[in-house]
Amino acid sequence: MNKAISLRQDNGPDISFYGEKIAEVDSRDYKRGPSQERWTEMVMYKTGSGKMVVSISGRSKVHGEVDRLKVKVCETREDLFDQVGFSYLAKSLYEQAGINAEVVI
Repeated sequence: MNKAISLRQDNGPDISFYGEKIAEVDSRDYKRGPSQERWTEMVMYKTGSGKMVVSISGRSKVHGEVDRLKVKVCETREDLFDQVGFSYLAKSLYEQAGINAEVVI
């Protein structure tokens, strides 16, 4: 079910749309556990018009550091791969969203 979603980002306009969350990953689940001082969170949404939106948050508990927030709006699967990449965390996000990131040669 689509709902109103608003995402903040650094160095660009905040983004609002109607859609639903389809996947969410956190690097603390793949590395040193919840005691990490820095980690990355990625959330994928699908808009009512079929676009994919990925929120990438670089989080920090280190005194004096601020969180880094990015939002990627993608029209196609290829656009998603170009903008978000193929890190282990991105691949986990794709897998959770049911998106095949494998290339057949």
